[in-house]
Amino acid sequence: MSKIRIVQADTISMANAGMTSDSTTSEGSCAAVRAASEMLVARLRPIKEKLEKEGITGELPWETLIAQVH
Repeated sequence: MSKIRIVQADTISMANAGMTSDSTTSEGSCAAVRAASEMLVARLRPIKEKLEKEGITGELPWETLIAQVH
């Protein structure tokens, strides 16, 4: 959780967001975060499985997993 940063939804942080009204913007933001999270998990899963085959098991630190991507 310490890697997550929350910012105000405005035209600086979301350039194409347009006007905010009711809960439509927050619903859209939540859907975008969920979709991005699912995409990230799908992309990192093969790397985690590869590390596990190499004998690196258990909970992997975020930095270890990301270092394998680059």
